[in-house]
Amino acid sequence: MTTSSALMRSEQQRTAANSSEQQRTAKDYNKNLLDVKEAAEFLGINPRTLQGWISTKQYPELKSIKLGRLRKFREADLLEFLESRVQTATRELKKNKPREGVL
Repeated sequence: MTTSSALMRSEQQRTAANSSEQQRTAKDYNKNLLDVKEAAEFLGINPRTLQGWISTKQYPELKSIKLGRLRKFREADLLEFLESRVQTATRELKKNKPREGVL
C-alpha cells in the first residue's frame, strides 16, 4: 500500500467517524426536545392555547423549532419565556411607598 492510498483511507475513516458522530448528536438533541403537548404541560396551559399563541405570534419571545409539520421546544427556551413573563406587584410597591410632599 502506498503512502497516498493510506492517507486517503485514513481521511475516509475520519470523515465516516465524524458523520456518524453528527448523526448521534442530532438524535440525542431531538430526544431533549418537547412536543406541543409536553411544552404546554410544562407551562401549565392547554395545548390548544399554546398552538394559538404560536399561530397568532402573540408572544414573539416564545421560541420553538419547526421540523416539517412538527413544532418542538427546548426546555431552556420555555424557562427563558417564563422568566420574561415575571412581573412585580407594582400596586403593592406603589401602595407601600410614601408619597412625596404628603405628611
